[in-house]
Amino acid sequence: MNHMEIMSNPPRVLNQDERAFYFDQGYIVKERAIGSDWLGRLNTATAALVETTRSMKCSTQTYDLNAGHTAEN
Repeated sequence: MNHMEIMSNPPRVLNQDERAFYFDQGYIVKERAIGSDWLGRLNTATAALVETTRSMKCSTQTYDLNAGHTAEN
């Protein structure tokens, strides 16, 4: 969809002013867009993924590690 098609449809998450701001500025801040329960679950899942990579030395099909990856970073 292009800008005009998007703006012609009723908004679902962002209001019309927020949508216009996004297309003008290229970003939007939507505070509390994710509820605290979901945010907690996402943080837990992310921490588990980070912990899994601590002992890895090279990338796999699942994890793409940066050059210089260590357990500390």
